[in-house]
Amino acid sequence: MDLLLTSGAVGGGLCAALATAPVVWLAHAIGSRQDGHSRVPGTVLNEAADRARQHCRRLGRRLADVATSLLVFVAVTLLGIAFGPFGQLQDLPRWAAVLLCVSTVLLVAAALVRTALLLPRYRQALLTRDAGLVIGHALHRLNGSLNRCFHDVPCASGIVDHVIAGLHGLYAIKVVARRPGKNRQSRIDGGELQFASGAPSLALDEFVATARRLARECSKTVGHEVHIRCVVAVPGWEVNVQASEDILLVNERNVSMLAGWKDPQDYLMNEDVDAVQDLLSARTARTTLPARGEARRFRRPR
Repeated sequence: MDLLLTSGAVGGGLCAALATAPVVWLAHAIGSRQDGHSRVPGTVLNEAADRARQHCRRLGRRLADVATSLLVFVAVTLLGIAFGPFGQLQDLPRWAAVLLCVSTVLLVAAALVRTALLLPRYRQALLTRDAGLVIGHALHRLNGSLNRCFHDVPCASGIVDHVIAGLHGLYAIKVVARRPGKNRQSRIDGGELQFASGAPSLALDEFVATARRLARECSKTVGHEVHIRCVVAVPGWEVNVQASEDILLVNERNVSMLAGWKDPQDYLMNEDVDAVQDLLSARTARTTLPARGEARRFRRPR
């Protein structure tokens, strides 16, 4: 096939793909602007794994951007080769045609590499989302008797996946999403979450520090010291040994056992429970959607 004809078709496909990319990006930007916001102010709270679901949607949009541009490029290129509608591009010098073909190959290769890099992140995001949903739904069994479960609770030093607030005190739950191997045993030792399958251990110092920071902020609300108990949930893994006295390790089947892990010194009065739950409700309430034409920026959670 003549190089000039091929380069003209490739160039036309490249131009169409580049012209399509901003349109796709704009459509996805409009959709992402709706994420995490409510049309009814102050009445809709975060649901389980909300952050993970938003992250999945963002990664899915990036993959869709790449796939759409590639499909447009291939379709227009084949159309140009079949019918030759890009006559002006066919008049390029041979060196320019070669440069255009090489540039196109490099751009397509870059798009494929980006897709290969995004796919593992997308799969991990899906695993994190599913793990958060499983634990969040299991924690809903503890609602009642003045107990309430809150999700994606922010504080000055980070975000806690789940928080239980009730008469027996506060519980901070961190969800760890790891694919279980053949040996599904897990344990906490020396402030680290360890897996028998040989997976890398996970330090829990940052989680504990974030939970204690949240407890201090709750203490300012009620006017006296409030303690918080740290819980780590590992869906899909087995928990047979509780080697740590400071952190409780659970899975999706026995997460309700945290209700039996209590100390009378951590109990809260009814008015304290109401104050803490009001604070957590305010922090987990979704913001309202911006008015039409309003130039307002929302910071996405990391």
